[in-house]
Amino acid sequence: MAEKKNTSSKNDKRKSAEFVEEEIDKKSKPQKEKVPSDPSSVGNQIKTIVLFAVALFVGICFIWRDSVGIIGRFIFEGLFGIFGGSAILVPLLLLNHAIFHKRDVESGAVRYKWSFSVLTVFLLSMTVHSILGLCKKVTPDETVGSLFENGKALVGGGAVGGVCANFLSKGIGYIGVLIFSLVFFIILSIFLFGFTPAMFWERAKFYAVRKMERREENKGRKKEAKKVSEKETKMPVSRPGDNDENPVATERTPRRRGEIDDDIFYDSDDLFSGNEKDAAPGGKKSKNEDNIYDIYDIDEKPATKKNVRTEIIVPVETMKNDDDDDYGLDSIFNVPESEEAKEKFSRRKDDYYDPDESEAQAEIKVKKETLTPKRQRPAREPKSAAIELPPAAPEKPDYIFPPIDLLPYKEQTSGDSQSEMTISAQKIVDTLENFNIHTRVVGISRGPAVTRYEIAPEMGTKVSAIINRSDDVSLSLASTVRISGVIPGKSAIGIEVPNKNVSIVYLRSLIDSDEFRNAKSKVTAGLGVDLAGTKVFLDVAKMPHLLIAGATGMGKSVCMNSLIVSILYKARPDEVKFIFIDPKKVEFSMYNGIPHLLVPVVFDPKKAAGALHWAVTEMERRYDILEATGKRNLAQYNEATKDDPNAERLPQIIIIIDELADLMTTAPDDVETSINRIAAKARAAGMHLIIGTQRPSVDVITGTIKSNIPSRIACKVSSQIDSRTILDTAGAEKLIGRGDMLFSPVGSMSPTRVQGAFVDEAEIEKIVSFIKEHSEEKEYDSKIVDTINKEAELCGKKGKAQSSAGDDGEGGDEPEDNMLKAAIELAIDEKKISTSLIQRRLSLGYGRAAKLIDVMERRGIVSAPDGQKPRSVLITREQYYEMQMRDSGKTHNNDEEDEAPWED
Repeated sequence: MAEKKNTSSKNDKRKSAEFVEEEIDKKSKPQKEKVPSDPSSVGNQIKTIVLFAVALFVGICFIWRDSVGIIGRFIFEGLFGIFGGSAILVPLLLLNHAIFHKRDVESGAVRYKWSFSVLTVFLLSMTVHSILGLCKKVTPDETVGSLFENGKALVGGGAVGGVCANFLSKGIGYIGVLIFSLVFFIILSIFLFGFTPAMFWERAKFYAVRKMERREENKGRKKEAKKVSEKETKMPVSRPGDNDENPVATERTPRRRGEIDDDIFYDSDDLFSGNEKDAAPGGKKSKNEDNIYDIYDIDEKPATKKNVRTEIIVPVETMKNDDDDDYGLDSIFNVPESEEAKEKFSRRKDDYYDPDESEAQAEIKVKKETLTPKRQRPAREPKSAAIELPPAAPEKPDYIFPPIDLLPYKEQTSGDSQSEMTISAQKIVDTLENFNIHTRVVGISRGPAVTRYEIAPEMGTKVSAIINRSDDVSLSLASTVRISGVIPGKSAIGIEVPNKNVSIVYLRSLIDSDEFRNAKSKVTAGLGVDLAGTKVFLDVAKMPHLLIAGATGMGKSVCMNSLIVSILYKARPDEVKFIFIDPKKVEFSMYNGIPHLLVPVVFDPKKAAGALHWAVTEMERRYDILEATGKRNLAQYNEATKDDPNAERLPQIIIIIDELADLMTTAPDDVETSINRIAAKARAAGMHLIIGTQRPSVDVITGTIKSNIPSRIACKVSSQIDSRTILDTAGAEKLIGRGDMLFSPVGSMSPTRVQGAFVDEAEIEKIVSFIKEHSEEKEYDSKIVDTINKEAELCGKKGKAQSSAGDDGEGGDEPEDNMLKAAIELAIDEKKISTSLIQRRLSLGYGRAAKLIDVMERRGIVSAPDGQKPRSVLITREQYYEMQMRDSGKTHNNDEEDEAPWED
């Protein structure tokens, strides 16, 4: 019996090793990648020319079939006999393929398009056959040959269409065949040409609306022209040579093109004297077309003849009476330089630009005069022309997203991964075999930093027996191993082993992907890559709050920067706003000045408490707006008011706290109260929290904060207690650092191991500099800043935190039971606690013992109830002593504040 067992175990080991080698060979075997065809290659160009030639020849066969010989006649009779009248589509489809061949090659749709073309002709032949009603009554003598002959005579749908239509008509009838063929013909046409009925309707509607707008515009112009003609004044006419006193006579072009009047001229004295008379017969009318004016400069003619200036008709309503500005007319008229002439010219201008003539137009015409030849000046810009339009209000520049080239990307090499995976898999199987645990490797997933070996235990083997051998497997592999338990969706247990060669996951590989570009949420961020090589993204709006914790240097800050940079590549400043709280003063200072910031980066802990208090106030204000508009969340409100210019546009607000432990030490009551209120209610108001901390202890991440922040990310921590504080499960203490993390989003059954994306500070500075250069100078809301400063001054004063806590529904502080310390000491000594244990050891009643456990849970000392099991203790004795010292210091400070008013 013993020999049989040894033989069977050896066979199992041999089979397991062979299976591992086969699996690794399959995964490591290089697959031949399909090289995409070059659209501009010689072969593709020849194909395009051949398609053009074939389409032309088939078209000629259809039109002049007697002139193309036997082959041409054969093509005509064959195509029409097979497809009937729908064969007329064949040359058109061939021409379509020839025209769009290059585009089809680029998109890889050549085969699909040929298939759609054949099916389109086939379904059209069925449609033609059913429309003509030839499938209503199928006679016995109707054969494929007769259908073929009818198709050549352009009757019916040919052999193919007729046979299929007749066959289907027996099952679904004539009407069914007609509907079936017609619907699928339209669908295939959409796939083939990419032109849907909705697009056709939109295009027709666009042209109809534009025609109506033009008709209304013409009516308005006619009414305005009629109105202007009634108010138009006449000016006296002078012939050339009648008045040569003013050497500044010019001829100017009218408003409308092609209507230059060279026979009617006006004397410049009458022009600016203010004596307005009826216009002479034949005077030209001008229209004020959308306040756009054509300014014509000196007519450039040879100096041998008399150079003339052209007439210009200028609406008065657009001109300003500014004594300091000559209206730009000195660039058209040669104004005399004498003081008398200047004064006369200024008076004439003032007389002409009468403010009462707000709706009339002045028709300016000056007589011809011989001008001395001089160098012609180029046409002036509208800014320096005769009319200076009022300056338009500066438009708000659009947000320019930073280019993806600012983020680097390098190809990663995994080294000799095949031999490494083979050796590690065999060591795992051998180590478990030494403890009589028979397993076999059924799959291997290699990630950037960790490889997961999927092992299937023998029937009857407990999962806990494998999990308890984690240290033995680590000893065998000489590395930290994490056994994640049963893999969701698989009958296997995952053993995660670090790779010898770690690959860096660059943030660019996540942002420059279709998943990120196609994400609808503006707060989508790239997190990293999981063990299977799948890119992991998170939607902050669905979290809706996120807790990131880990030891120093384990990737927490890089993770937060990756989230921020991802959102900068995704959202405009009017869509997402940030509030950065950085007590360490070095993590977020580089982001100062970007347009996404609501306030400058907050460094002072007391101002941080003020910023959180403002966020609570803003949250309540937004809920009032949602209540008034009857909407359930911010997305519905913005969607309903996007076309309302008077409605307030509410952006999403993300509050990012880099180090919560420092804030909890400086102003614990104010900070914790505000965080609890925001985390409990702010989701629908579009406000989200991302909290980071290096010390994930229960006095920093209290039970109330944990209960309101369901999504967590744990980088490597120092102890299993810290891992349970963050994730409510162990495992984070066995991570390898450098961006290795456990991601537990809201609703997940177990955390996912992810290698976080890497972004360097130099890259962040380039992105921030680009955004600042292409955006307006940031101006922060002074009201928000003043509110934060006022709240910072009030931070820590007695009674404020209690009233805030009372608003949150906790009723403020309650008197402490004198047996609480004894109960905590008992829990720390026993490593677990229950109501019955307190009753026995401390001789207390059930009600008092249960109340003590509730207090310890609220303070984050013990875990939440888990059925009938005792509660776990979440702190160590050292942490409990630290909590006592902090509480005593807080009491001392409160006593000093109470005595301060009496000091004199």
